[in-house]
Amino acid sequence: MKKGKILFTGGNGFIGRQIIPLLEEEGWEIVRPRSSKVRLEVDTEVDTLFENDVFYDAIINAALVGGRRYAEDSRDIFYRNMMMFETLFRYVDRCGCFINFDSGASLGRPAISERPQPSDLGKIVPGDPYGFSKYCIAQRVVNHPRGRNLRVWGCFGEHEEPSRFFATNVKNYINKKPITLIKDRYMDFIYADDLYKIVSYFLKMKEKAHVKDVNCVYEVKYLLSEIADMINNLDDYKVEITSEGQYPEHSYCGAPNDLGIDYIGLEQGIKECWSKWK
Repeated sequence: MKKGKILFTGGNGFIGRQIIPLLEEEGWEIVRPRSSKVRLEVDTEVDTLFENDVFYDAIINAALVGGRRYAEDSRDIFYRNMMMFETLFRYVDRCGCFINFDSGASLGRPAISERPQPSDLGKIVPGDPYGFSKYCIAQRVVNHPRGRNLRVWGCFGEHEEPSRFFATNVKNYINKKPITLIKDRYMDFIYADDLYKIVSYFLKMKEKAHVKDVNCVYEVKYLLSEIADMINNLDDYKVEITSEGQYPEHSYCGAPNDLGIDYIGLEQGIKECWSKWK
């Protein structure tokens, strides 16, 4: 029995690859437009998703460009992210709730404090194109009755790209190669299955949810070097841990919200990924 219908944009990205199968397993019908057929920057193509007065129980927006650590973003990144969002957000009244995947970048890099609260949105205006686009989108979402903003600093799971921190270093550990840190700093990561629990919470609560803007983070904060130690203790052997960047780096973390969710947690999430990857 289907629970309802969800429009999920950006479904081919990492979060989509992690979240969509779990939604389908729970009984949701997922409409997952491919960018080759529906370009979100083009309003007439987005219109096709809402033909025949269709109403979605939720729209989940995970579509974005930019924000990669190894590439500098141009102003075109701001324009494209805003266009993809605004063409979709025109139809916010055609859904039960609009769930937007935000980034810690919307609070500034560096943020106003070591652990910024969702209420700190607007105290710093990010100067980079990607951060500014996420800032503008977050403002639009939290100021709409049906908007729910899920702010993610870092997320990991079994379907992440091979170049990302956890996939690279857990697989290095499996193959008995060195774990490598480019820089060491406090950084928030959430296990993808826990991120799904937050999404599921808002799908169940809808307008009854007592918060609209959520930092998707855990209470305890870890340095990347401490996470590397967790990886290095997954089995009964050790590998070398190397650090390429010795200079100090500001933290990339947020203050948690209390949603009453029983999380799997960072360390157990790493173990579950290791078990699948090995």
